[in-house]
Parts: sequence; structure tokens; C-alpha cells
Amino acid sequence: MSNSHVLILGDFNYPKIDWNSHTSTSSACSDAEDFLKTVEDCFYTHVQSPTRDDSVLDLILSRDPDLVLMFKCCIIWNMVTCTVHHEHEVLVNKRTVRDYCKGDYTATWRVLSDTDWNHLLSGDTESSWSSFKQLMLGLEAKAYRS
Repeated sequence: MSNSHVLILGDFNYPKIDWNSHTSTSSACSDAEDFLKTVEDCFYTHVQSPTRDDSVLDLILSRDPDLVLMFKCCIIWNMVTCTVHHEHEVLVNKRTVRDYCKGDYTATWRVLSDTDWNHLLSGDTESSWSSFKQLMLGLEAKAYRS
């Protein structure tokens, strides 16, 4: 996950951590100190204002400082909201899907019956295969439209 965009949101409930100075008070439990060290080693903290009294409990953590465009603390409901910047690539599938149930098999069989196979396959293996393939692909495109 080192190269992926990571966004972690939640109420982590570590009131003894001072996120401005990135320190924990002496009365903080070892879990809070471990959490602070992990956050410092791996993430960037976006929330910088208290969400409950003087404590920053609700956090928005990310490795990418540009991922969170804006955050807002709503003290009345003890809630943090944010706007996330996420770019994505839209892949358009341009693959043709044939509906073989609607194929014109009569016309296909007529073309195949009328084909001079000796002439079509008169060259070496590579050219014979190419000629056969072109014939079949052409019939497929003509007779089995989606």
C-alpha cells in the first residue's frame, strides 16, 4: 500500500495526544504513544482543531497531504466532515460484442459455399491462414452485428 492513496477517518479517542506538538502527556497510556508513533511514521494528520472540548479525537489521516482538500469540525454534533480530492481514470470498453443469436447464418453459409477454397488457400501456410482469417472476420462483422 505504499504507493496507494490511503485515507483513514474516525474517532480514535486519544485525548492525551497534543496533535499540534505531536506529543502525548505523561499520563497517556502506552497505546496512545504507540498510536502517535505509528501516525508519525506513516501518515499526515489533516485535522488540527479540537472536536471534543480541547481534545482532537476525530482524525482524518492520509499519506498524501493533497488528498483532503478541506475539512470542517462541527462542534455541535462532534463531527468532522471533509472533501476528498480523488482522480480516477475512466476506462471505456471499445470491444465489440457480437450477438450470435441474431446472426445471418443463411448468408454466411451461402458465402462459404460459393468460396473457391482452392484459390483462397493456394499459397503457403501463413498466407492461407491470413486469407481464411480475413474471410471469417469479414463474415462475422457483416452477419453478426451487435
